[in-house]
Amino acid sequence: MNCLALISSILSNFQKARESRNSFTVTELVRALSSSKGRGVGAETGRRVHNFWGDPFEIAEREEYSSPFPLAYKLEDYWVYGIADLIRFRRCTPMEVIEVKSYEKYDKYEILQVIFYSYLAYEAFMRSRKPTAFLVLGWNGKRFRKRVLVEWDPSTARCLLLQAIKKKRIKCKR
Repeated sequence: MNCLALISSILSNFQKARESRNSFTVTELVRALSSSKGRGVGAETGRRVHNFWGDPFEIAEREEYSSPFPLAYKLEDYWVYGIADLIRFRRCTPMEVIEVKSYEKYDKYEILQVIFYSYLAYEAFMRSRKPTAFLVLGWNGKRFRKRVLVEWDPSTARCLLLQAIKKKRIKCKR
């Protein structure tokens, strides 16, 4: 599949996932496995520092390109979807998945978040390459204080997603 067709297919899957009753966002699934602790920076700061933009179709036009990117993957009977903060592409292959935080401390929540987005990128781009996962911490809109490599593997990520889906399904049936 050529790059433009692949990107179109991924965007179409993202829309299908958003409209499906059998879908979960990355955020929902991360919260099922880890508590989200407020970092005290507030929503306004979060929106300001996540001032990223990009055209997904530029991925096909440029040798290297970074952009936020909507991802979706159907795992068994459920769609999992979300928008990664930044993905760095080289020749239509996701090389790095980067989750950006305005705060400097991180724990299981942030680690799971970047792992899940990395897994979605891996699957959505037809397992062309396992992207490297990073947390960028202390981002103020211009610079960051720390970049943390997050080790992950696809089989563990898949198991964690299935575990989170199982927890969410049980909660929904009550």
